Amino acid sequence: VPFLALLYAEVLAGSLGDPDLDDDAVAECRRILIDSGALERTEEMISTGAEAALEALAATPDLTEEGRAALVELVAICTDRQT
Repeated sequence: VPFLALLYAEVLAGSLGDPDLDDDAVAECRRILIDSGALERTEEMISTGAEAALEALAATPDLTEEGRAALVELVAICTDRQT
């Protein structure tokens, strides 16, 4: 597994910022991100952060309802998407 992780890292590092990256290379990078668990872990981190933001908003007493609703909507806009 360490060898595979190094290979993944090498492929991704070599692909970042490459203006000539073709569709096959993009597909390979996507596969690496999915197979390595990076995509799933990133989604978990986003969900955890969104939950923390919503909890903080709920616990902030000095917000108007309009302000709170706008910030809750902003959390949704920033985190509810399809990958």
